[in-house]
Amino acid sequence: MLWNTQELYLYLKQIIFKDKTHLLDKARDLYEKLLKLEPNSVTILLNLGGCYYKLGQFEQAIKYNQNILSIDPKNYLANFNQGIIYYQKGMTENAIKYFQKSFQSKSKYGDAIYNLGIIHGQNGNLQEAEYFNKLALQTNNDLAKVYQLLNIPESDIKITSEIKDIFEKVLNAKIEQGVDFYILAFVQNLLGYKGQALYNCEIAVKLNEILADAFQLKGQILKQQGQQKEAIKCFDKFLELKPYSTFPNQKMRRVYHIFLNK
Repeated sequence: MLWNTQELYLYLKQIIFKDKTHLLDKARDLYEKLLKLEPNSVTILLNLGGCYYKLGQFEQAIKYNQNILSIDPKNYLANFNQGIIYYQKGMTENAIKYFQKSFQSKSKYGDAIYNLGIIHGQNGNLQEAEYFNKLALQTNNDLAKVYQLLNIPESDIKITSEIKDIFEKVLNAKIEQGVDFYILAFVQNLLGYKGQALYNCEIAVKLNEILADAFQLKGQILKQQGQQKEAIKCFDKFLELKPYSTFPNQKMRRVYHIFLNK
């Protein structure tokens, strides 16, 4: 089978993104061969780093991201990926440094901003956490007005004509980063599109695996669908990432603890 380069990149990216772990070794080997042909290709280096990260080989992933940064120090994706790896390694000072570089390279990159908030919150700096959380969830102008609804219990949100207009704008917005997919999922859930909302929550946490609010929303949807064990996993992840936070309302919190005590 003949591939053009773009098709091959897309195929390999799908392997990484869809967590087809049994194919990751093959994807890594193919990217290594491609890298010999195009040693300065940022696309190849990014995806090769992604392969090694998914395989749990963090040092190799760091190496390839660093290769990108030697070519382009302001590459916001390579800086973001370094931040994620250092966060997973428990090296939060390094994670903050790289998330800041990512944010400085692309001021509207909400995922990097959001992750700064997560780390500040875990370190007990709650004012900074709130500041970055608010900033991150308003980076996309088409989605910014939804922010005011995010901490209101679902049952208390009245779908007025003004809210409908806001939601319509969200449904037609350009969606690119994890925080955008989370806000889109939030709106879809309120409109009753549960399946689409769940799907977009999953995309959100693939793009940014420490996007706590997407785990919480995913848990709420799974709970509504009767998938209690899966919901608990999501709530656990939410509280792991945001131990300083609470659920949007006490009813939700009680439900969670009932699940845990069964």
